[in-house]
Amino acid sequence: SKSYVDGNFEIAAEYLADDAVNTVNGVVYSKEEWIAGYKRDHDVFDNIQQNDLNITTMYYNNGRVFTNHWLTWSGTSKITGEVQKNTFHCWWQWEGDKIVSTKCYLDPTELFKEIALYQAQTVEEN
Repeated sequence: SKSYVDGNFEIAAEYLADDAVNTVNGVVYSKEEWIAGYKRDHDVFDNIQQNDLNITTMYYNNGRVFTNHWLTWSGTSKITGEVQKNTFHCWWQWEGDKIVSTKCYLDPTELFKEIALYQAQTVEEN
């Protein structure tokens, strides 16, 4: 969580299994796509924060291990200067010291608007 806020994605690359199944709102992403999506957040937003953190690792009696990660995300648009906020719910499934599966849920409406503005600006500049 702290590494994401700091823009340090090496730790994600280290802990995610190469064949991890990463799902955001029902869409499956490869490890590389998942990390690229989080990196893009830093292209589009400044002052990214994760507030109201609730991170809990659960060890179930069937041997499965999950880390639940719930928070309020915020970031300041590099284009409009507006602060975006979003509730984020995610769980990570562990096997040994690797994350083999993630499932995350958030309302992407405002995020997608900002990404579209960023992409339009990038096209204009090029």
